[in-house]
Order: sequence, then C-alpha cells, then structure tokens
Amino acid sequence: MNQPECADRPPELHGARKGTGTVAALRLARIVSAMSRSRRRRYAALVVVTALLGGAFFFWGDEHAQETMVITRATPDQLANAMQRDAFFSDYGASTLLIEATVASVVTRAGATTVTLVTTSSSTLACDLGQVSTTTHVGDTVLLVAEGAAARRQSAGVLLRGCAIALDQAAQPSPACLTTLRIPTARSAGA
Repeated sequence: MNQPECADRPPELHGARKGTGTVAALRLARIVSAMSRSRRRRYAALVVVTALLGGAFFFWGDEHAQETMVITRATPDQLANAMQRDAFFSDYGASTLLIEATVASVVTRAGATTVTLVTTSSSTLACDLGQVSTTTHVGDTVLLVAEGAAARRQSAGVLLRGCAIALDQAAQPSPACLTTLRIPTARSAGA
C-alpha cells in the first residue's frame, strides 16, 4: 500500500515540499507575533502620550484658573438685589465672593449651620456653612467667602452654598483663607 507523500501533512500544506510546511507556519507565527508586539507597543505609546497630555492639560488648566480667577467684594444688599432683578449669575456667577456683613441669625439644623446676613432690602442673603461648627452669633461682623456659581434662588432671596467664614469678631481668621486670598487681619491692617 502506497501512501501519497503528503499524507502526513495537514491538507492546507499539500503540494508543499516535506518539511517546508512547518517552517512556513513558524514564519507566519513569528509575523503574527511581531505584529502583536508592534500593536502592543503602539497601544503602550498611546497610553503614555495620553497620560502626558492629560498631565500637561491638568497643569495648564490649574494655571489658567489661577490667572483668570475673579474675586469680587460685594455687600449682602448688592447680592440680594442682583438675584431679585435676575442679574446675579451674569454679575457674580463666575466670581469668588467676599462678603463683609453683620449676622442677622444663625440656625443649625441636622448639624448644618446657615447664617443669614443683615440686608436693607426686602430680599435676604443666607450662607450655608455646612457641617462646620461656628462661634458666630447674631450681631457679629463676619467676612464670608463663597462661590457665586453655588448660589441658589429662594423665595425670600439668595442662598449661598459652601460658604466659609474667613474672618469673624470672635474667632481667629482661618489661615487657609487668609493665605489663599491674602486677606489682611485686623492686626496687620493697623488696628
């Protein structure tokens, strides 16, 4: 019984000389393997480039934010009236607000403190201090810091969320606020 010469090879290698089929298969495997390594290298390079660009944009964005930061001093009357005439967000929405005012009331509910400030208008200005404990009392003069974009319209006026007390009569100024905003203390202002 004579078997054809290529009976020991797979059907896809029929017609090729004996022994060359495995060499061709190995070459093909090496090419595919090289393509995979090349593809892996490209993906790794893409990840590295993306990380570098992301880091660069992060630092550029931080620098841009600091260069374009707007700090606006405003009175409670100005803020309440701006909300009443629907000009609050166009006037103060992109600003960090510094508000020096007298405290009209301090209310603590469920651990959150809300300070209402004295205004001469019919609208009110309230500042949500969050879960921060405060020594502020009615009649104290305070310097508050708030983001204009975090304001909420209320039926009675304006609620500024995420406020922080930078300076009040009874307490020492907050070092973080004073350093960041360079707010003079009463001692350095000549008092």
